[in-house]
Amino acid sequence: MTPRRKRRHRSFDQGRDDAVKEAKAAAFTPVALGNGETVTAQSPVEGQPYVVGERLLLKTADSFAMPTLKGWSLRDVKRLATLYQLNLEIDGTGFVTSQSIGKGKPVKTGATLTVRLASPSN
Repeated sequence: MTPRRKRRHRSFDQGRDDAVKEAKAAAFTPVALGNGETVTAQSPVEGQPYVVGERLLLKTADSFAMPTLKGWSLRDVKRLATLYQLNLEIDGTGFVTSQSIGKGKPVKTGATLTVRLASPSN
């Protein structure tokens, strides 16, 4: 079965809680990054096609607490790196199995993030 595709609406300049609610209603998995009250950027961007259930990254501040990336696709990690201008180092292919910045650790624009990826085992 082919995943259903939609087009993304605009979330930035919205309050964080409202953006999360709208993202869920649009069949995204929202990931709010930072402790700001207003969304200042998002990925994927407005109008970009997406697959139902895809992560929507909502930037609310220039720094954030690192989420657990285990299971994230390389595409999602690249979006996170682009959103925060992180220096991304990639080892492997597939989905994230480990990350250099631990869950909950503070991250600022320009930090280096190394991820190890592996193909899922059947």
